[in-house]
Amino acid sequence: MASRLRAQITSMGENIVNRFSILDVGPVEDEKAGASRSSGRNKEKRTGGKRGEADNAGSLAAGDASSALHFPLVWIDLEMTGLDVANDTIMEIAVIVTDGKLEKEVEGPNLVIQHTDTQLASMNDWCIDQHGRSGLTQDAESQVLDFVKLHIPEAGVGVIAGSSIHVDLQFIKAKMPRLAEHLSWRILDVSTITGIALRWFPSQHKKKPTVESDHRAMSDIRDSISLLKFYRSA
Repeated sequence: MASRLRAQITSMGENIVNRFSILDVGPVEDEKAGASRSSGRNKEKRTGGKRGEADNAGSLAAGDASSALHFPLVWIDLEMTGLDVANDTIMEIAVIVTDGKLEKEVEGPNLVIQHTDTQLASMNDWCIDQHGRSGLTQDAESQVLDFVKLHIPEAGVGVIAGSSIHVDLQFIKAKMPRLAEHLSWRILDVSTITGIALRWFPSQHKKKPTVESDHRAMSDIRDSISLLKFYRSA
């Protein structure tokens, strides 16, 4: 499936190929590597080196940032009191880091965040039943950020991943800005890949693993990783 997906995407233009190159764990480069890439290409012209080698030297910075995880993905899931970034809050956050091929993974913190009585009063019964009261948003951010930095020290390298991750990222930017600043500006949204499979490869899409979410952050991450593993191997 992956090879057919690449062939169809290629015909639609190089820009779309670049957006989905993470499926093949291609060299994902961050903006900060731009200067070094240009320098590497100029040097390549002088020395006669191969362009592929020069490009890889710059892009592998993502992998070299951690001795264990190459082209790292930072899987994050949040449970919130609602979807209004201005008024709702983060109730739970979990994180797992993996390499780009999903062959190595390290489970990180899974934290439930304390809420004030006023905030709790505004929640419905389901929210109160699903989530406990421990920790603070800033403390949770620090713990998650420390974990991410331990495995991906360089800022702008770890690509945030998950299902409908753009929603989580909005809350992270608003409520946990230090964590947001350490992540790459790129995202890997498994929901987008699922949408492509549904439209282009419906027979394969029907074989995807069944997800029965319990609306807890860590289990949602594991469901997303399992789904991406399925699409990568299909």
